[in-house]
Amino acid sequence: MTRTGDEAGEGPEERGGVQAGPRRLCRMEDLPEGGTLTFSLDGGVRHTGFLVRKDGEVRAYLNACPHMPGSRLAWREHGFLAPDGGSLVCHGHGSRFDILTGVCLEGAALGRSLQALPLRVDPGGEILLLASVLPGLS
Repeated sequence: MTRTGDEAGEGPEERGGVQAGPRRLCRMEDLPEGGTLTFSLDGGVRHTGFLVRKDGEVRAYLNACPHMPGSRLAWREHGFLAPDGGSLVCHGHGSRFDILTGVCLEGAALGRSLQALPLRVDPGGEILLLASVLPGLS
């Protein structure tokens, strides 16, 4: 299920067709250890991001392989992890990325990194996207 984050009760601003933050994505309990979760950046499916949780830490990235603009990482919704669960993978090109840093470890995107999206986990366990402007999206 793609989450839009609109359930936070605060209507997102619109800038260039992309929803700006801060806005609620989910709760920590909604994102299991070793899991990923897709969310919309524009209220639809054109621009998406994803959350990943590893060792209790959460990261957010743009759903785009850095070696080919416009190409998505996942071949199916929430399908960002390599089969062994140890890295993120571009299922179109085979590049593997470190889960916590987004740095490419091997493949066509070597030397590049995933675009991280700023987030915060509040004391109540809410995961919030903090971006007020999401560069390069329109």
